[in-house]
Amino acid sequence: MLPLIRMSPTSAFIRLAFILIGMLSAVAPSLLVAEAEFDYSEAIARLNPMDLTGIDPELAKILGKYYKRSLGGSAHWASIESIRFEGTLRLKEDEFRFVAYKKKPDYCKIVLMGKRDGRLVMAYDGTDAWQLSSADLNGAVAMPPAEARNFIRDATTGEHLLYSTMPGKRIELLGKRQVEGVNCYDIRVILPNEQQIIYAIDAREFTERQRITTNAVTGDLEVTTHVETEMLEGLAIPVKSTMTVDGQFRHAVRIKAITTNSGLTWSVFTRPAELNNRAAGAAWALEDVSAAGASSSAGIGSSAFTLVPQLTGGGSSQSLFPDPNATPVPSILDSIGK
Repeated sequence: MLPLIRMSPTSAFIRLAFILIGMLSAVAPSLLVAEAEFDYSEAIARLNPMDLTGIDPELAKILGKYYKRSLGGSAHWASIESIRFEGTLRLKEDEFRFVAYKKKPDYCKIVLMGKRDGRLVMAYDGTDAWQLSSADLNGAVAMPPAEARNFIRDATTGEHLLYSTMPGKRIELLGKRQVEGVNCYDIRVILPNEQQIIYAIDAREFTERQRITTNAVTGDLEVTTHVETEMLEGLAIPVKSTMTVDGQFRHAVRIKAITTNSGLTWSVFTRPAELNNRAAGAAWALEDVSAAGASSSAGIGSSAFTLVPQLTGGGSSQSLFPDPNATPVPSILDSIGK
């Protein structure tokens, strides 16, 4: 039985997942939808993600090198269908584990785990943004609109620096500056909804060193700096990153391992239709059954850590949801955000 996390679905524990998805977007961020009816997959369906037609020649040269060094070039990027991440999210005093999935064009799922095996699932299947908490007996529910906008923004597989020819999107070179002693090109992306992102691209390695965004919900100017980047499966993966707001530390993310092209299906990202063990098993699972034949995986550092055991669904007598009559188990998450 999953212990209760005694926090409301809109508490700090929910916000942790949005912190996390923003960090992961350094590898595969999205294009924020300008309006609710904006269809990202339709907008990019006929576009070459690395087409630089009409882009300033100097900027086009930088982006061309970025595409090659960070994404492996056009052919390699086309071969990437999905990415699975394992890692940890560290705040000033607490640390959480996570597993996250991304699949082209804009499917995303995160399982965030608390100290006592309390869990939160957040996902987007290209249409529906939903969440499922081990503390909520109502089952999977729609994300609140403001939070959903942030999640959907960062759900798509593909960098904001890709698809430069998308109607309504602008990319411009601002100049050069240093990020922790490294010369970088500052590139500003203006999305169709006028939201702006500034990327600092290493002038020698042509990988992302820093990203500056404005949080759509809080209004905070968030600066994400990549402390360590490794080439894994032909992709430049920021494996250690920190975020600051007004110069103050907010959190750090460490990627422990990645798996590419694990055969994830659309059903992995869809909202469970009802509250039962079979539906819950699919939602809570840390491993998709199709991932057994994963084409490739890469551990980072000494080794990839082991996640908590996968829960058993179907005919198991063990409930995947908290017993409403049981005494709640105190969680360290109770103190976060107070």
